[in-house]
Amino acid sequence: MITDKVDVKRNKFKMLLFRLAESQKILSSPKEKSDIYIELESIYSGIADKEEFRHYYSDIFAVISQVDKDPQLGNTEVLNQNMNLVRQGYQPQNKDPETNQLIDISKQINKLYDHINLDIARLNYFKTIESRSQSDLNKVNETLEQVGKSVSLMQDNVEKADDMQKQYVTILGIFAAIVLTFTGGIAFSTSVLENIGNASVYKIVLIAVGVAFVLINIIYILTRFILEINKKENEVIKYPKFMLILNLVCVCVVSIVIVSWFFDVGRAAEIFRNLIYQNFETANKISN
Repeated sequence: MITDKVDVKRNKFKMLLFRLAESQKILSSPKEKSDIYIELESIYSGIADKEEFRHYYSDIFAVISQVDKDPQLGNTEVLNQNMNLVRQGYQPQNKDPETNQLIDISKQINKLYDHINLDIARLNYFKTIESRSQSDLNKVNETLEQVGKSVSLMQDNVEKADDMQKQYVTILGIFAAIVLTFTGGIAFSTSVLENIGNASVYKIVLIAVGVAFVLINIIYILTRFILEINKKENEVIKYPKFMLILNLVCVCVVSIVIVSWFFDVGRAAEIFRNLIYQNFETANKISN
């Protein structure tokens, strides 16, 4: 039974704190102040055997926490100011109808004001610490983000440096291959020219054209590889027309030489020249 009465008073106590947190107008007139004093006296008056009601710290903290989270419920500063007005303005005037003794709850009001101030100060301190922690956390996150960007930029630079190094090595290798190929071709051509008197003209021409064909295409392949390395994204490198013309010329020359060699065009030309000469000699004798 006593527990039920305590619970009722606790509920009335919390509702009164919510009202004091809503607005300062609640204490704008003497009548309203008197009503608040009477309500506080009814809460703190004895429950049984003159046992006084003692407010719970948890109830005060619960009210202040809800008010701080939801602005529609009021404001903690308003609660503090109203409680200060209640503390300063309270004067014992009413008597207990059962005992006819003067009701004085000044001590309870002072304790209530002190506990409310303590919880508000504690809550503000926690909010300040939380704000500083959040600020420090934001700074740490910004620093980590900058470090991440720096690391990413360094990785990009390292990758670009590696790619450039690979490109330089590739290009140098290709140019070295071009020089070696060209030098080898010149040496081979020199050897062919030195032995030009020991082979037929058909073999010499075929070898020369073949060497030219191989050198031209190898040099083009190597230079094309350089172009492929350095080309821009989505760029298309077309096969040049002059390469097609050069290859066609080489193929045509080889075909003509092979046909001439197969039919021995040089020998046929000599026989034809001899026949013409003999016919010319015969005609001269007959005319004489």
